[in-house]
Amino acid sequence: MNRARKTGLTVGIIVAAIMVVLGAAIYLRSRAAPEAARLLPEADTILYFNLRPVRLATSFGNKQINHDPEYEEFVRQTGVQFERDLDEAAFAIHSNAHRTANSDEDSSRYSEVFIGRFNSEKLSDYLKKLSQSVEQYHGHDIYNIPHDNRTVRVSVLAPNMVAASNTDDVRQIHHIADQYGKSALPFGGPELVRDFYSEVPFGSLAWFISDVPLRNSNVPSGWAPQFVSQFLGGGVLVASLRYTTAIHLRADSFVSSEKAKDVADNLNNLLALYRKFDDSTHPDVQNADLKAALDSIKIEPQSDRVSLTATLPRELVAKLFESPVEAETKSQTLAPQPESPKKSKPRHRKR
Repeated sequence: MNRARKTGLTVGIIVAAIMVVLGAAIYLRSRAAPEAARLLPEADTILYFNLRPVRLATSFGNKQINHDPEYEEFVRQTGVQFERDLDEAAFAIHSNAHRTANSDEDSSRYSEVFIGRFNSEKLSDYLKKLSQSVEQYHGHDIYNIPHDNRTVRVSVLAPNMVAASNTDDVRQIHHIADQYGKSALPFGGPELVRDFYSEVPFGSLAWFISDVPLRNSNVPSGWAPQFVSQFLGGGVLVASLRYTTAIHLRADSFVSSEKAKDVADNLNNLLALYRKFDDSTHPDVQNADLKAALDSIKIEPQSDRVSLTATLPRELVAKLFESPVEAETKSQTLAPQPESPKKSKPRHRKR
């Protein structure tokens, strides 16, 4: 083999290797959890949603909404209107395992990452006015804001990203700031995300992963996924919402195969009871979209989980985003209008 042929073969092998590496990197990146979720610290529940596609499919964010005075003042000073400017949000819910039965306060703590279109300068000025002190951490300003006997720590990580945490431990907000510097890596994130994000269907607009342990029934529930987790057998719960021509809901509770069958039977019995009750109490009121959504619910046991799926028609989803004024106007438009009385021709007396 001459030198030119050897050189060509070597170059071909190198190019092929680079293509394989790039292909693997692109695939891993496509299946990586969203950046906002990867920045979060460890928690019992991770929640994420993406509002960009919702705005494209609906008029959400373009409607005139009456805000309460406190929020209106926030919008005026920062220029940030969440229903218009927020694109993505991820939450880490830190449940308090030492909560007592007599406690009425929700002792859960939250760490959050928001991505959107923010005026970072105006937002920083606003946060500085509210803060009791400002901490410098690895090039980021962390504003310590007193609120409801807690300290809320907020940091503007970038012009399009804000982090916050109301936990007692400052390490939560420090963790987010540290992970922000590593956000280019498609790996990492809380353990629940690393272990279970692969179970979230591709293209999901919203999802949560919860591992809230079962507790004694006399302990009040401080966070909704705890009740859902108990109801679905107490396993790690992965729920998601995906949109194509309709909204597709899916929830998987990861339990043993024996427990999955029992949970599925209980849920199917409860669903049949609800359908029967709804038919008997509203026999004359037929909402076709809602009925289609209820009829689409399927609950099935599998080897390592119990799965619940449902489909919400697009028309039903559109109604959920209608304001009461719009709904009333539409119903009045669609309602049959009474015919206007015909004017009788004037009669002329014969002379």
